[in-house]
Amino acid sequence: MKRLAILCFAIIVQLSAQATHIRCGYISLKKINGLTYAVTLTVYTNTGSQVRFDGGALRFGDGITHTTPRVENTILPIYPSVGIVEYSIEHTFPKNGEYTISYWERNLAAGIININGSVNTPFYMQLKTTLIAEEDSSTPEFLTHPILKSSTSQLYSFSNAAFETQGGYLRYDLGLVYRDKNILAPGLRIPKSLAVNYYNGTVTWDNKLEDDMVYVGEYLFALNIYQFDATGKLINTIQRTFQIILEDREGGIQISNPIQDLNGKIFVENGETKTVKLIMSSDASEKDWSLVSHPAIEKNIDFVQYNSIVDSKQVRVADITLISSPEIIRNEPYVIALRAKSGPDFNPVYQDVSFLFFTKDIVLPPKPDPKPDPFIASKSETLVAYPNPFKDYLFFTKLPEDSNRQTQLYNQLGDNVMSTTESTIDTSSLPTGFYILRFGTITTKLIKH
Repeated sequence: MKRLAILCFAIIVQLSAQATHIRCGYISLKKINGLTYAVTLTVYTNTGSQVRFDGGALRFGDGITHTTPRVENTILPIYPSVGIVEYSIEHTFPKNGEYTISYWERNLAAGIININGSVNTPFYMQLKTTLIAEEDSSTPEFLTHPILKSSTSQLYSFSNAAFETQGGYLRYDLGLVYRDKNILAPGLRIPKSLAVNYYNGTVTWDNKLEDDMVYVGEYLFALNIYQFDATGKLINTIQRTFQIILEDREGGIQISNPIQDLNGKIFVENGETKTVKLIMSSDASEKDWSLVSHPAIEKNIDFVQYNSIVDSKQVRVADITLISSPEIIRNEPYVIALRAKSGPDFNPVYQDVSFLFFTKDIVLPPKPDPKPDPFIASKSETLVAYPNPFKDYLFFTKLPEDSNRQTQLYNQLGDNVMSTTESTIDTSSLPTGFYILRFGTITTKLIKH
């Protein structure tokens, strides 16, 4: 089945070479002064395509749209088939307030397994921001690229390795991939075991549990990254799409991690040190570790790696010593990401491990209950669906002329679980999780508790 999938996708890519292009990306902001910001589009591309970053619509959320010029790819060292384009433009926003900055371009990459007809689907990403002239709403910096190659039938793990630049903090949840605002990419399917850590932003996918969906090839998913200032006020919501490339390889990467805390918490008291030892095993002869962290704590980390033998097998060991000192003490932990690399430089696979380095022994606030999606279908002024989140029942209020029009409910895998013209449906038998409501051309995300 997997070999057949490879052939099918190779044929699609060959026939659609003129239309394949963007793999994933995100939007970032850098304050210049007042309400003037550098708006940067970072997109990852298919270098085998003849299409280039060109002619997209960058909307600033204030009524102004900028058409992007042609920009060439820069090939990423990690994979020759992946390019990166970074395009920046200065823009002055008219007044204090909330803005949704978005980018739309006609060419999403072909052959994405969890999106139907991705070759004919536009690429879309957005950033919601609150701008105040006297404050800085610059977005966080990401120390890893949102694209990673892994093996089938193993745990996939990817770290965003983001650090907040304004003295606040970041939180994460899974998002949805759109082809335009409020319109989902067609047939979007999200694996049941795909998850993101709310505090450290590590994405995991135990794909060996989902043989019904796992094929070699490319997958596209999205994260919502919430940026709060030091007072707890939300200033940015970043949609960062990311790509997983699965290959049918033997072995893969196995990591022994002594930290059992679900968030990777490591507390080091002021003036003390603590060492963590990670062991990577792989059938490949080439194995290596790399580490990224917040620049403020680079001098407080001692990182070494070396080869060793465990159970007659050569492994690669990483020793990370954390040193706590007065100048780095703060309430929020620092994120440290380690990346295990296996295989030759021209075709490696990766797996990440994230830690939260606490300089104060505090308890993180609990993850809040999901809030209603701000893009609910009531914005169409023809349908209101409530409550959101829902539990045993979902209610609809329609205009009289829409009373006989069907409302459809899809689970996160894209399966139609319910179609109705009624104003009330019993949802008690549905499992908890994300759902997509469709009413005509309007779609919205709902959550079942």
